Amino acid sequence: MPEAARCAWEVTAGLIPGQAMPEHTRRWGLTSTEWDSGRGVEKYVERGAQAQAYATYLQFLCARGLEVNWTRIDFVWF
Repeated sequence: MPEAARCAWEVTAGLIPGQAMPEHTRRWGLTSTEWDSGRGVEKYVERGAQAQAYATYLQFLCARGLEVNWTRIDFVWF
C-alpha cells in the first residue's frame, strides 16, 4: 500500500501564463512516516527549500529571457 502523503510542493513554469511546460515541472513531497520520524520539521524545511531554490532558478531564466516567462509554487498540506 502506498504511503500517506503529509504535504507536497509543485513548481511549474512556462512561456504562456497558465500553461505549464512539463520539462520545467518538479514535485517534492513529505510522507506521514517522514513527518512523524522525529525529523519531520527538518525534512519539511529541506523539501520546501528545494522547491524554493528551483523556483528561484526558473525566475533567473525568466529574468534572462530564457526558456520561460513565468513560474509558480503550489503547496498543499494533506
